[in-house]
Amino acid sequence: MRQLKSALVLIASIASIGLAGVAGAGPSDVSKAGQSINKVGESLETSEGKWTLTNHKSAAGLGVALNGKGVGYAVTLTVGKDGYPRATHSNGKVYRWTGSTFKLEQ
Repeated sequence: MRQLKSALVLIASIASIGLAGVAGAGPSDVSKAGQSINKVGESLETSEGKWTLTNHKSAAGLGVALNGKGVGYAVTLTVGKDGYPRATHSNGKVYRWTGSTFKLEQ
């Protein structure tokens, strides 16, 4: 019984430390919903990291880099209410970041 009580106290302690870490997670300068960039060199930050528009152009728009790695194209990159970016292409179609790629919004 004593071991069970000790184990429960240990689990509760670990859980409270974990929750405190989650509550304080993320940079204090995370971009807010509605912020946009549309020029080469402009950047914004979300919980995913730093988003930058690059001069790597295509018919869809400028290059979009996440933490320095090319992940797509856009003429405008806007942070949605959910904190994920929306990439608007030159044809007006909007693509939502899914955590690993952009997907056409329906």
